[in-house]
Amino acid sequence: MNTNSLRKLLMISLCLNIGVLAALGWHYWSESTNTATSLPAYLQLDAEQEQQWQQIEQPFLAQFGEAATKIASHRNAMIDAIFAEPANRTVIESERDAIAFLQEHQQQLLIEQLLREREMLSAEQRQLLLDLLKQDQVPVSAVEQLHQH
Repeated sequence: MNTNSLRKLLMISLCLNIGVLAALGWHYWSESTNTATSLPAYLQLDAEQEQQWQQIEQPFLAQFGEAATKIASHRNAMIDAIFAEPANRTVIESERDAIAFLQEHQQQLLIEQLLREREMLSAEQRQLLLDLLKQDQVPVSAVEQLHQH
């Protein structure tokens, strides 16, 4: 493979990973903050559950959002390094590693949050959440859209 092909594959892979995490995070965040169709209302949480939900959700959203901001910063730095003259492979790999670490951190945050939520939900509520999470479709990334046309 030539350098240009590797760059394109790296960008597609990176954008796909970021897109999946961002979509899941956005879906989760928007569902939990929209009062008309909020996730607590959808799950029919009782007053005690809703109080627990609020206590565990705010720290999660803050940490998840902080990681997303850092990922965006590293992504921009990596793109700059890819298109620098000459391309700086050391910086590219360093930024890619940082992004991978932060994506892993986001995945772990999400898993831990879902486990906390699981503990406070009834069996019926867990099934509702499970069904909702499984129906979430993975969106096409901007890079995929650009390369399809």
